[in-house]
Amino acid sequence: SFIDWLPKVDIANVQELLKVLAGGMLTVTTVTLSVLTIVVSLASNQASPRAVPEIMADTLTQNALGAFLGTFVFALATLLMFSMDSVSDPGAALAFFISIGMTLVSIRYLLYWIHHTANAMKLNRIVHSVYEQAVSTLSHYLDTPHDKGGSTDMQADPDAENVHIRPVATGYIQYIDESGIAALAE
Repeated sequence: SFIDWLPKVDIANVQELLKVLAGGMLTVTTVTLSVLTIVVSLASNQASPRAVPEIMADTLTQNALGAFLGTFVFALATLLMFSMDSVSDPGAALAFFISIGMTLVSIRYLLYWIHHTANAMKLNRIVHSVYEQAVSTLSHYLDTPHDKGGSTDMQADPDAENVHIRPVATGYIQYIDESGIAALAE
């Protein structure tokens, strides 16, 4: 079988590699989350709070965190299997090569994420992102049909739980017709 072709590796060395990998990935994940918190705080304070959802929804950051956490969980699970003596020599070799592969993927994501975060934190990119988000939201709002008549017709649906009353124009409330409201409520 395929697994019999794998070279023999020392199980103690693989366990040490997994311990280092688990510790390193836990550290990298913690630092990444700390930096992400700082980035969100800076973007929110220096540019606009509207930048926060887009930063939090960044797919590269989510993928990088997923790779770091996945590598950490793999290392812990494999260490647990080693501690229960449920891994044979070919399994130890397979765990070794998978660990090396996951380490390389995590290092790639770490370097790419650092570069991406440095570019994403430029103020002009944040302001442009907030602008695009505002234009998109406003376009969607303007394209959605609304009752522009400012109708206060309460007879539309007597079974409705809520009745929407839209104003004809913006301004301040200057007069409240209490007797009219009471009559409508009755």
